[in-house]
Formats: sequence, structure tokens, C-alpha cells
Amino acid sequence: MSKICPHCKEKKSFGQFHTDKSKRSGLSSWCKKCQSNAGKNRPRKRRSKEHSRRLKLKYKYDLTLEQHEQMYVDQDGCCAICNEPVEYSKTHTDHDHQTGKVRGILCRRCNYGMGFVDDKEFVKKAKQYLKG
Repeated sequence: MSKICPHCKEKKSFGQFHTDKSKRSGLSSWCKKCQSNAGKNRPRKRRSKEHSRRLKLKYKYDLTLEQHEQMYVDQDGCCAICNEPVEYSKTHTDHDHQTGKVRGILCRRCNYGMGFVDDKEFVKKAKQYLKG
């Protein structure tokens, strides 16, 4: 059994076509080779950093980029814990892992520290350790 690929105009065996249940023939229109080449030549769409940040803020924290930027402005461009200036592009969004509620914007160092401090049992053990 064979079929003509409308792209390369060659007659090819059914084995040279991908299966496609949405087609009456059960095979894709283009042969495997033409589909592969078309995918390689297609320019890749790249998301901007702003677009990626916008998506992450919306789906992870239910915040718009504008709301997040306003939080940064309200904190005078500083980390909510150490109060040191931090570039907006290097901020971390601190949130309660139980409720998902955003608490503030942090620098990298404070955000990593909060990863441990947020664990009440860890804090208790760390206090015992520091007491000796």
C-alpha cells in the first residue's frame, strides 16, 4: 500500500507516514521526512523574561506583574527581611507554603534562609543546637 505526500510529491509506503486517527486514512498528510524537516525549519518562539515572570506570578501566587511591582515599590526596592536594596530582576517572592499567601519580596539570601525558618521544627532544633 502506498500514498503520495502532498509536500514532496513522492509516492511512499504507508510505513513512511505517521498515524493520525483524525484522518480518514488513519495516516498523517505529510510523510515522516517532510514533517521532520518542517519542524526543524520552523522558527522557535521565545518568551520574554517579562512574559515568563508574568505567567509564574499569575499561576503560582495569583498576582499580576503590576501588583508584584507595586509590592517592590512599597518596600522601597529593598528586601522585606534584611532591608538591603535588591534589583527587581533578582527578587524572590516569599509566600506561606501552607496557605499560599504572599508575605513579601526578598533577596536571594533571605529567601533561602526562610526556606529553613519556615519549618518550625527546624527552628526549634536550630535553637537547641545554638544553645549548646
